[in-house]
Amino acid sequence: LVFDWYSNSAVTWDDKIYFRVLKHGFVYDPSQDKMEKDDMLKSYHWVGSECVIERVLYYYSTASKILRSYDLKERCWKRVKGEIGLSGTTCARTVTYDKKVVVIFEKDIDRNKVELWCAEIKLERDEQGEICARLDWCGCVFEGHSRLMNCLVLKF
Repeated sequence: LVFDWYSNSAVTWDDKIYFRVLKHGFVYDPSQDKMEKDDMLKSYHWVGSECVIERVLYYYSTASKILRSYDLKERCWKRVKGEIGLSGTTCARTVTYDKKVVVIFEKDIDRNKVELWCAEIKLERDEQGEICARLDWCGCVFEGHSRLMNCLVLKF
């Protein structure tokens, strides 16, 4: 699989690769060597900041300060219920760890210093089946002159 385009973001989900290239969403099935467009995936900018838990894609939007979800069955984006309060966020990356959404984000202190914060968010479904978020823990994990580029969870 070779692309001449710039791929903004990609996740593996149900043995398929879902990705965005510029303004388009695609799904690639390696077992069938088949690629299709998926217009719903392009409707929000989940660039480099996403994770999948139980067949649902999540990403934290720094622009709107909310957690969004995309359900593969329903094929639609939704705002996750619950206030998680990540104020002052300038850049964020979303990963999954221990069935929680973990948001690693920057807070600018001044021109020369940044803090990296970590927020663990527990997900539950309410009586109507809607996904709800609850902030389990949040704290500063680094202070210095570095910038957040990407995150990866490794388990050994």
